Formats: sequence, C-alpha cells, structure tokens
Amino acid sequence: ALSPAATTYLPQLPSLRPLPRLFQDLYLSHCGDSGAACAACGAARPQHPSLCLLTGRLLCSWWRGCGQEGQGGGLLHAAEACGSTCLLLSLRSTKAVVLRPARLAVGPSPFLDAHGEEDADLRRGRPLFLDARVYGQLAQLWAAGALEYDSTLLQASRTDAEFL
Repeated sequence: ALSPAATTYLPQLPSLRPLPRLFQDLYLSHCGDSGAACAACGAARPQHPSLCLLTGRLLCSWWRGCGQEGQGGGLLHAAEACGSTCLLLSLRSTKAVVLRPARLAVGPSPFLDAHGEEDADLRRGRPLFLDARVYGQLAQLWAAGALEYDSTLLQASRTDAEFL
C-alpha cells in the first residue's frame, strides 16, 4: 500500500504568469519611468519590449537580440530559460509571440478593448482589458506543449530566413 504522503503529492499544472486586468498597468510597470530594465542587456528603455509569459522577464526584442552585440532577445531567452519554445507578449502591440528554433508565430492579443477587439499597435488609445478566454487558450496551448503544433499558429508562423 502507498503511504498517504505518496498519494497526496501531485505536481502543479504549468501556468503562465498572471497579468493585470488593464494593459496600461502592465505597460507602465515595465516601460514607464520606473519600469524594469531588459534582463539581457540592462537597457532601461527597450525599443521593442517584450515580456516572457513563462518567466516574467522583460526583453529588449522578441526576435534577434539587444545590446551592441545583438545578444539576448527572445531566441536566446527561449533557448536558455524556456526549453527552446517561448511565449512572449509584445508590449508595443499586445500580440502574443511564439518563438521556437527558426520559427516565429504571432498570435492573438490577450488584451482587448471594451468591444472585444484588438488595438493593433496601440493606435486607438482606448483602455485594453485582459480577456481571460484568450489568455486561458494561450495557457492551455502552452501547458499541453501544443504551441509548436497548433495549426492556427503554424499557419501564421514565419521562418528565421524571412526575418534576416
């Protein structure tokens, strides 16, 4: 018979970092005057800030890298901290970005306006609210290891060569 301790331990399901209800709160906490610096190069105001939804780290760039040597960025972070597949939130467009070796896919934004629409590249200036349904779907895809196999994301993906 199994001991009670052996039967009560269950590992927690993997989950994404919690996000605030309002996008402006997230943006100001990472890109405002007192925001966080890039985890890779230390830049105080990244040009293309992205937040890793797995680790919570802020990065200068979701693709190629940052700093003078072009080091860091999403690809390196994915390889070093996320098992080669990373889910980022672009803080300039609110889009979810899936990175894996030699492939990038831009997914839906988990932040929508009061009418349930995305604000492409933050052009309208309306408050954006976390949509629990969209964020939950992204979390389920990640927890199931399906970010690399989801047909919608694969159809919207590009290879490394298209970004060089």
